[in-house]
Amino acid sequence: MRATPLFQVSDEDAGNAAGGGPTLRRPRVLIVDDEFLIRWSLREQLVAEHMEVEEAATAAEARAHFRAGAYQAVLLDLRLPDSDGLDLLRELLGIQPTPVIVITAHGTDETAMEAKRLGAYGFMRKPFDVEAMVELLAAAVLHGAQPNGDDR
Repeated sequence: MRATPLFQVSDEDAGNAAGGGPTLRRPRVLIVDDEFLIRWSLREQLVAEHMEVEEAATAAEARAHFRAGAYQAVLLDLRLPDSDGLDLLRELLGIQPTPVIVITAHGTDETAMEAKRLGAYGFMRKPFDVEAMVELLAAAVLHGAQPNGDDR
């Protein structure tokens, strides 16, 4: 884990952090994965980076969370017990344009290309390097926060 978290702790001024460069307020991230240990390890890392994290183990839970509030990014597993992840990706992006990073242990290059074609921001195969995931997630959040991005 890095010495300085990627995002500031307070919801006050989103300007410069003490002694550092520009930072963003805590982004809200939704983790959608049916594996508890994956959700837990990602949550621990993202909370340490000062992100607000919510979890869903099924597509139904993800839909409920997504409709109830705005997220700056979503981590989405492709294999869920009640839905195909690509179908859920399509559905979530239809509700609200949000950077979605697809994660899977069963993905192929064709699956990755299909996810990107459908609008996924990124694609990572399990097992993945958690630091690399955090960096990709931070880039997705920053991409969504750009004036011309989809920060809704």
